[in-house]
Amino acid sequence: KRGASDFLQKSAKPERLLAAVKKAVTASMEEYESGNEIETLRKIYDSLTPREKEVVLGVAKGELNKVIGYNLGISERTVKMHRANLCSKLNVTSAVEMAAFLRKIGVLNA
Repeated sequence: KRGASDFLQKSAKPERLLAAVKKAVTASMEEYESGNEIETLRKIYDSLTPREKEVVLGVAKGELNKVIGYNLGISERTVKMHRANLCSKLNVTSAVEMAAFLRKIGVLNA
């Protein structure tokens, strides 16, 4: 198809043509909105501090707060503070949502 969303014969009925155009426009809008959403989410991620990025990766990987703290050389309490800030900044409520956020923008592999 090389980019074409559908093929119609010249003798296609107007209803079929209209349906094909509507389908193509809808698909195009969904693709645009998806790309726009990912771009917005990426900007949010890029606004995080380097430490917050390290913490969010640990959280998304399912590591415990004390393990993240040990790996980063910070206290568990500091990890909890970063985690609360991350939930607010990323507009998520759980580690699962953090992981989904990172997968969506391509930071975390499935």
